[in-house]
Formats: sequence, structure tokens, C-alpha cells
Amino acid sequence: MQTLTQRISCLVKITGDFTMSFPAGITCILTTSPIAPVLSFRLVNIAQVDHFLPNQKLLYSDPSQSNPDSRDLWFNMQALNVYLQREAELNPQASYYNVTLLKYQVSSQDPGSAPFAALTNVQVLMALDHTATDLQCQPPAAW
Repeated sequence: MQTLTQRISCLVKITGDFTMSFPAGITCILTTSPIAPVLSFRLVNIAQVDHFLPNQKLLYSDPSQSNPDSRDLWFNMQALNVYLQREAELNPQASYYNVTLLKYQVSSQDPGSAPFAALTNVQVLMALDHTATDLQCQPPAAW
């Protein structure tokens, strides 16, 4: 009998959005202030993040920053004001507005780092070059 033993590696990719909430009253502050201060923020502990995709309509970032574990971003205040005013017109009763600022991706080779429950009824199709017999699967599965 022939035994098929093959180690299957796993790469977990986690993607997400970074969203910031603004109170509805901020539109009045931004439109009545003669010179609105530029809002900025810093992301820290980001060495493990593979990819960033900032909302280019709303954010500026200097990709040449020297510290690989942090990133400074600042708002295009005119674009933010226009965006929030439009949200206020579309949702006049809202008490706050969520703004997606960036998308990110983190990778890990540890399947335990995946943020979901155990998978069931998963089908894996593999092309085999040879006839396989005496197959064993951990955890147990139906072939």
C-alpha cells in the first residue's frame, strides 16, 4: 500500500478597514472656522502590517517616513469637510458619520491567528499525480 503524506502550509491573510467616527456637529465647526486646524493621527506598532491603502481623497501620508513601525497621516481638510457635509445632507438625523480612512492587510503563517470559528463542510480539491490509497486526514474527514 502506498501512503500519501503531504504537508500543506497555510497563509492567513486578514484584511480590514480603519474607520473613524465624526460627530454630526463637526460640520458646523469646520464650516464656520476661518482656518480649520489640520487633523492628523499616527498609527503605531504597524511593522506586522503588510499593506496600507489610505483613502487618497481624504488622507495624505509620507511613505518615506523613517520609522517602519509607525505612520503619520493627515486629512485633506477641504475634502473631509465636503464629505461630511454630503453625509449630513444624506442623513440629517445621524448623530455621527463613519468615514473609512484606510484598508490594510496582515499576513500570518499561523492558522490559529485567523479570527473565525472552526470551519465545517469545507471541500478541498487536489490533483494527484498517482493513485493514492490508505489516505488519512487529520482532523477526520470524508473522502
